[in-house]
Amino acid sequence: MRMLKGNRSLWALGTAAIGGVLLAGVASAEVTTEQSGSIVVWPKVVWDGSRDTIITVSNTSNLMVHAHCFYINAVPLIPTLPPSALNPPQWNETDFDIWLSRQQPTHWAASQGRQTSIFDPFGSDGAGLDPGLVPPVPQPFVGELKCVQVNDDGTPLPGNALKGDATLRNSNGDVSAYNAIAFPGNPGRFGDIGNDLTLDLTDANPGGAYSACPDTLVLNHFAEGATDPVLDQLGTCDTVCYGGPTPGTSCTSNNDCGSGGKCFSCPITTTLTLVPCSEDLENQVPGRVTVNFQVFNEFEQPLSGGTTVDCWMNTTLGAIPSSPFTFSQLGTLSASTRINPAAGFGGVIGVAEETRVNTTGVPTTAAFNIHVEGNRFDAATDGKGNPVAGVTDHIVIPSE
Repeated sequence: MRMLKGNRSLWALGTAAIGGVLLAGVASAEVTTEQSGSIVVWPKVVWDGSRDTIITVSNTSNLMVHAHCFYINAVPLIPTLPPSALNPPQWNETDFDIWLSRQQPTHWAASQGRQTSIFDPFGSDGAGLDPGLVPPVPQPFVGELKCVQVNDDGTPLPGNALKGDATLRNSNGDVSAYNAIAFPGNPGRFGDIGNDLTLDLTDANPGGAYSACPDTLVLNHFAEGATDPVLDQLGTCDTVCYGGPTPGTSCTSNNDCGSGGKCFSCPITTTLTLVPCSEDLENQVPGRVTVNFQVFNEFEQPLSGGTTVDCWMNTTLGAIPSSPFTFSQLGTLSASTRINPAAGFGGVIGVAEETRVNTTGVPTTAAFNIHVEGNRFDAATDGKGNPVAGVTDHIVIPSE
């Protein structure tokens, strides 16, 4: 579903001049979570009735900025069942526009969106300059948000003025935050970028349009289900049931915890969220990437696995089939995993979230950005150093 909000004339008065301004500076050839860019992606947005996402986006320039944004809902066709080949993501897309005055930050909750009103009292959640009418996401919603800096006529503008972050807020008071991923644009390509945004700007290809997608994601993590070493040393870890009909009761095995329950001692789990870099938002065609895992335990012993990212993936490491992330497979408390697209595929981006549970049974989470290395545009070869055609990442946005 596509929903496009109309421009507000008050804001449009100042944006026409931006199209004639070439911003100075050389764009970074790498994606970034610390600096601004022209495409900004929030890989993990959630609204399920108890967990909501607070989106923050800022204009880092001294000019008014216009952005075209896209919510992409990856809830399975049957929301009550886990995603699978027979229950794929819906990949429903909703778009809207925002305008930000110079150096202006703004925010909204995914569940509520943001209305436009001049009567919001000072200090209220909607106070300040409204960026435009932001729609709320449906419930349930899991997926991503992407904003592209554009000119007033809707054409892409490599102005590198957008920066963002997200806070995942649970009704139990737990919060978890990460930085949005920014793709800097090439200021030298001002005026000649159409609705096909090519992620091909690298040090070896300085004439590209936008920074290339990473070639490798490096995830440092604990073994799935490993006992929290801090709580264990504090002496506050007992072996109890998590989930099932008797959470919090003492146990010696999973059988003691009934259906759906597991016997753990302060377990740590890591949830991995991955999004394909390539998406066709004009024709509503999701990306699909197969990735390989190269896992190294604390003794630098290599293990391997893999999975397919179809539109959007959000799963605990332990739930990825045939991948070596449990303590019994790794043989150590922690590991480092290199995530690479398989040959013939474009890149992926993502975030991770660590969940810890003590004997009270209340989980606490901490999201973090994943380290990146290299770029997919330069690295996509056939294994012999020859570039592979067709794997360059593209984000196709609706043409105006």
